[in-house]
Order: sequence, then C-alpha cells, then structure tokens
Amino acid sequence: MIYEASTLEEAGNISKDKSINLIFFDLDAHDEGNVTNFIQRLQQHLTTDSIPIVFLTEAKEEAFYKKVSGLSGYDFIQKPIDKNMFILKLHNYSKIYTNMQLNTNVINDSIIYSETDTQGIITKVSEHFIKISGYTQEKLIGNSHNIIHHPSMPKSIYTNMCKTIQSGLSWTGNIKNRNKNGATYMVKATVYPILHTNGEIVGYGSMEHDISKEMMEKQRYKNILDAQSSLIVIITKGIITYTNKTLFQDYNFKNLADFNKRHSSISELFEPYNAEALMPLMPDGVPWLDYIKEHKSINIFAYMKDKHSKQHIYRVVHRGKIASNQEIVVFTDITQIQERIQ
Repeated sequence: MIYEASTLEEAGNISKDKSINLIFFDLDAHDEGNVTNFIQRLQQHLTTDSIPIVFLTEAKEEAFYKKVSGLSGYDFIQKPIDKNMFILKLHNYSKIYTNMQLNTNVINDSIIYSETDTQGIITKVSEHFIKISGYTQEKLIGNSHNIIHHPSMPKSIYTNMCKTIQSGLSWTGNIKNRNKNGATYMVKATVYPILHTNGEIVGYGSMEHDISKEMMEKQRYKNILDAQSSLIVIITKGIITYTNKTLFQDYNFKNLADFNKRHSSISELFEPYNAEALMPLMPDGVPWLDYIKEHKSINIFAYMKDKHSKQHIYRVVHRGKIASNQEIVVFTDITQIQERIQ
C-alpha cells in the first residue's frame, strides 16, 4: 500500500496511523528547518525509528549532503528519477527491510533489550524484557530504568557504566536486577550509546542475557567448596582465580584480591620446615604447581603459618583440570593427625 502526503502534517498523521516500511521525502519541497523537525517527529514514533527514509532531490551529491547535514536519512535518489534505478533500489530496500524485521523479531523474542533517552528514561523494550521484569510495556515506557535496579548493587558499578557510555564507549558487566514481584535475576549486559548521524549521543541501548541459573550454579558450587575444611584453590595460568573461605579464615587476607595484591603465588606462604616440606623439595626455578603434577605418586606436604603464627601441615594434591585452562589443587590439613603420630 502506498500513502501520499502533500504536507508535513499529513505525513506525520500517516506515520502515526499506518504501518510504514519505507518513506520517500521530496527534499526540494521543504526548507531545511522543516525537514529537520519532520525527521525528528518521525523518529519519536516507535514504528518509524528504524525505517529507511529516501530523499528525492535535484541536488548533486555534495550539495545534498550539505543540505541534509545532521539528518538521519537512509539514502537519496537524484532527480530526474531513472525508472530502472528506482525499481532496483525498491528491490534492495525490500530485502533490507525483511532482514531488519527478522532481526527485530529475534531481538524481541529472545533478547532482553531496552533503549533509553540520555536521561535514562525507557523508550523501548523487547517482549523478553517485559516478561522477565514482570512489568507491562505501559509501565516501563516513560519510566526510569532504575525501576528494575536491585538496591544491593554497588553504586560504583553504575557510576563506571555511565561514565563509560557517556564517553561514547560500550560497557559490559554482570548486573543484579529485581522484577516487579521483588524476585532477583542476574543478567550479563552490554550497554552502548545510540548515536545520531552527526555523532551526538541521543540515547542508550542495552542487550542483556539472563545468567540467573548460571550464577545460582556458581553459588551452589561455592557453598560446597566453602563447606570443606580443606584449602581449595583454582589456578588459571599460574594465578589463583578462586579459593574457598579457608584461606581467608585461617590466613590474614580480606579477600582474593588482597591475597593477589600481596603475593604472586601461594608458594610464597610455604615454610621450609623440614626435608619433607614442599619448599625444600622443589628445585630452583620449578613452579610449585608443575612440581606436584609431576610427582603425583608421592605424598607432598606444604607447611604454612596461619594468621596466629600456628604451623599447619597440608597434604597437597593436584585434582586435575575443571576447564581448559583451570586447575584445582586441594590442601588437606593433616596437622592434628601428624601431631598424634608424633
């Protein structure tokens, strides 16, 4: 169906009431101010913000770009219009629009997607966003994106995100949200600026993936490890990337970041207690992890002093890989057993 408008007002009404796939606009019939306002009005409607706009003009290419500088035009056709060229462009636009609709449907059905203006007011949401948030589209549109923010999220994360996207860059990270019923859900979000053709930031988009189940599984795994009395460490490329709470309870470290800041390796805590200790057994220059992997057939012990300067004896066992580049090592405290033997 083709709709014709002779004035900006008529065109605006059609864009509101009809489903428009492509817009042809006679640039020569309107002054630059009206054109700018018209395009801005069209883009305020959700049904037209991604629809191609084709300008018809007698202007040469350089003059045309000067005339429409700053407008979000999609393409232009120079007058007089060549019939074959016009048909070819219509065919191309048809394919482009079909792909756009397919992408829109995929996003709408499977991705937690939203857009806001520069003040954080929601202007668009996908069906998946509506479903996981528990709010209606009417409640979300026009409201602040804070409506789903979880109060326990550190403000520093949002400060860093805002600083990043306001500078024109994208930001990726995990965010805890809260739905209408107060239930928590976790997402991995990528937030990015939406730019006008003149480079000005006109809003922000967010594409999110629900990682609630993944995070719950990680928490369950953490709880299992924390319930163990043994010291358990996961090492990635020689660096401890996870440890259970035993390291923090028995040794003077606030958290893993504190440990990694003060030590490059857990072997720095090993004491050269006696000839059986891991420290004296390791040849110079051989990493401790490599040594225990190469000597699985023998008992290997590590001696470490806790935060109260009490000596602990650990039997150290390499338990293998849990991922392509992650290895798990268990330090079993046998101090009391050794004391009984002695």
